[in-house]
Amino acid sequence: MKRLLLAMAVVMTSLLAWSGDMVSVFLFDTSGVDTNIRNAPKGKVIAKLDRTGEYILTLTEPKNGWWKIVDVEEATEAREIALKTAGYIHYSVVGFATRNYGGERIYLRELPNESAKVAFSFTDELVLRPLDVVGDWVKVVTADGKHTGWIEDVWICSNPLTNCC
Repeated sequence: MKRLLLAMAVVMTSLLAWSGDMVSVFLFDTSGVDTNIRNAPKGKVIAKLDRTGEYILTLTEPKNGWWKIVDVEEATEAREIALKTAGYIHYSVVGFATRNYGGERIYLRELPNESAKVAFSFTDELVLRPLDVVGDWVKVVTADGKHTGWIEDVWICSNPLTNCC
C-alpha cells in the first residue's frame, strides 16, 4: 500500500510540476541544518523542513529570489504538510535535476524560447535552482552558480526519489 501511495504521489507531482506559472522542485539545502519556511520574503520563520527529509514543493510567484509555496509534500511518506499561513522559501535551498538519460545536449537559453541564443549547454545531469517561470520555461542557475538561463520543462525532474523516466 505504501508503494502504491508513493507511486501515486510521483504521478501527481509530475502533473503538478508545470501547471500554469508554477514550478515543482525538491528540497536541495546544502547548509546541513533544517530549512526555514517564512511568512514573507526575509520574514519570520513559521516552519522548518527537517534536513534529513525528502520534500517536494510546488512554488509560484517568484520575486527577488523568494518563491511562494503552494504545496509541500514529504516524498518518502507521500504525505502533504499543511502550512497554517502562506509560506515562502528562498531559491538557494531548492532545485531540480535535469532528465538527460540519452546523453543529449541540453541548452540554457538567454530568453524563454527555443530560438533564443544559447547561454550554456551541457550533456551531464545537473541540479538547477529556479529563478523564474514563464509557461513551459524556467529560468535557472546551476547549483554552482556559474551559469544562468532558461530551460524547457521537458528536461526537468522535480522528484528526489525517482529519475522521472
